[in-house]
Amino acid sequence: MNTLRPPAWHLWLLAAAVPAWAAPPVTSFLTPSKYSAALGESIALRFDAGAAKDAQPAPWPADAVQWMFVRGGGEQENRHDVRPQRAGDNSVVLQIAHSGVTVVGTLQSSVAEMTGSELRTYLQENVAADSIAGASGLSADRSVRVRLLSTGKTLVRVPSEDGQIVPSAVATNKSGLAAEIRPRFDPTAAEVGSDLPLMVYVDGDKCPGAKIRATNVTTGHTTVINADPSGSAHFRVTGAGLWRVEFHHALPLEGDAAADWVLYSGTLSFEVTKGAGQ
Repeated sequence: MNTLRPPAWHLWLLAAAVPAWAAPPVTSFLTPSKYSAALGESIALRFDAGAAKDAQPAPWPADAVQWMFVRGGGEQENRHDVRPQRAGDNSVVLQIAHSGVTVVGTLQSSVAEMTGSELRTYLQENVAADSIAGASGLSADRSVRVRLLSTGKTLVRVPSEDGQIVPSAVATNKSGLAAEIRPRFDPTAAEVGSDLPLMVYVDGDKCPGAKIRATNVTTGHTTVINADPSGSAHFRVTGAGLWRVEFHHALPLEGDAAADWVLYSGTLSFEVTKGAGQ
């Protein structure tokens, strides 16, 4: 399958054009109105913002969303002007056109201003310790310009007529997102009690040591793991229901006229329906 992706320089230009905001970044999860849909059915896609367990619907960030792809059945559609049909809506409409699994991914790009103290706190809570050595030199009250590249990915399944859930290769393909969580087994076909292997990437490269959170929103259970040197990790599927997985990565920038740091955030949401032994 041909994976299309905006060139890196294009992302930086788009990010520089987005107005800055003055607050620590909030994690954003791409969320469909339903995770199981009929072929040809229209669903709504929105962003839920906040901690994974308690994230709430947020206004659609039309100026920040730079790219959305829809992948299924061996095809991929790329959208570069992603806005709700009506002003004031907080979601966009998508028609499910393929059987099996449809993968939807988005890129948000913005520039933030925060204090050194706020940035250090964010990094300590969200980023692997061995990747934030540069944060020790941040002045607590000094303003820091931060470029935020936030990606969201979600999986929507069309059940077969006989009710069987067959793993889909579409769910496990690499998408080329700036920050990407790539499951190595279709999560929508995962069974409760099994382990779900995954890989994490930043700008297409494996991200060793990344701190990964996997939260079952239905039960409230959260697992925190670290990727190994090859960017691989796995977590136990402890229960059925809605799952949200996230990781974050940070780098100080040199020679960038618009920002001092870049923060990458990648999220993945999906639903597990198979109980143990099914």
